[in-house]
Amino acid sequence: MNARRPGLFSKWDLWALAGLTGLLVHYVRLLPRLPDPVPTHFNAAGNPNGWTSKTNLPLVVFAAPVVSWLVLLLFGVVAAAAKKDLGRAQLAGFQALRGLLTFGMSFLLGSCLAMALWGMTALHTGIVVFFIFLGLGLVFMVREIQIHMPHVHDPDHYRCGLFYVNPDDDRLWVPKRIGTGWTLNYARPAAYWITAFIFILVGALVYLSLHTGPTRSCR
Repeated sequence: MNARRPGLFSKWDLWALAGLTGLLVHYVRLLPRLPDPVPTHFNAAGNPNGWTSKTNLPLVVFAAPVVSWLVLLLFGVVAAAAKKDLGRAQLAGFQALRGLLTFGMSFLLGSCLAMALWGMTALHTGIVVFFIFLGLGLVFMVREIQIHMPHVHDPDHYRCGLFYVNPDDDRLWVPKRIGTGWTLNYARPAAYWITAFIFILVGALVYLSLHTGPTRSCR
């Protein structure tokens, strides 16, 4: 393997820096216009049902993106200590996911902050942008893994380097070719039903966390 070993930090972290900087500027500019306590949780009708004091607001706004960046940085550190080729590939993949996910999460938290002034439109925009950047993060994570570890097991049966499709394999769940765990064989119709169920479940959890229940934060 002749690919250069990626450093702990990379160009992808510029996306995280841009997202957090934009969130900070947005927070500073918006804070004087917000009431105290700030409505940070809304029901499906757009009416506030949870509030956070301005004293605690920085923790609500900045904790999730910063912690996400730190957790994925830790994953990269752990990956770098693994076997040479696998560790290099996973480190590069986590860098891409780390930067784009942090940017998307920063945008989402900024949208939550703006809900007090602009209502549900701000939140819906934030959710769309977040999932776009989450998807981009996963795509570029796979791309970086392919660049740093192109010679992997059974490459002919993977689409876009991510989805396993092998009609000659009777298994529904197969071991991942990189890392640990399992992935679906998309030559089996049940794989699509399972994937759809997962997306519906995640979407429902996001919807419920943002629209129901008296909580103190918009996360």
